[in-house]
Amino acid sequence: PELVPEGKQIYILSFAILASLVKAASSKVRRVSQSHDLLPRDVGNKLLNLELIQHFLERFGEEQSALKSDGNSPQAVQSIQTMVYSIRRLVVPCLLWNTESGLEEIRVFRRIMCIITTMWKIPFYRKNLKAELSLLVEHFVVHLLELGPQYLAFDQQFDNDGVQPVEVKYISKSLLTQQIAILADLKNWFGRGQNDLI
Repeated sequence: PELVPEGKQIYILSFAILASLVKAASSKVRRVSQSHDLLPRDVGNKLLNLELIQHFLERFGEEQSALKSDGNSPQAVQSIQTMVYSIRRLVVPCLLWNTESGLEEIRVFRRIMCIITTMWKIPFYRKNLKAELSLLVEHFVVHLLELGPQYLAFDQQFDNDGVQPVEVKYISKSLLTQQIAILADLKNWFGRGQNDLI
């Protein structure tokens, strides 16, 4: 069947939605000047847009997996490949751009892992985005797990008798919660069946 003009408009609208979500999700997270904490409004904006990207990828991937690729017209195949290219060139760099925010805020990291999990579970993406999935898995999974357990390091200063800690200074940021999130997602990836093995 031929791709009707309404079908072309759907792909154009889908691209516009995806591009605006990626732009908003790629925004920088500012810090509160006094405490150096992340600005809650910026974190909330990033979380919302990453969640919407995941929803977009779920719906688009399920729709494409349900379609029979044999009966599609050349126009439809070209539109689908254009969307795959758009996902490759927009979503993957957006996730990589959010690495720093994900390491600083566990909720952002979990959203990033949810997007990677969505792309892993849907056969349409596993077929069309093999190189990108391997890049994301290496960047977000392999590198963080290679570090070994990352416990929170801190330095305590005691009062004059040496009994009560007066101040606790954190030396480094713990990545243990990110590593636990990765292990939970890996369990879901490979716990489903034979089709999920590489």
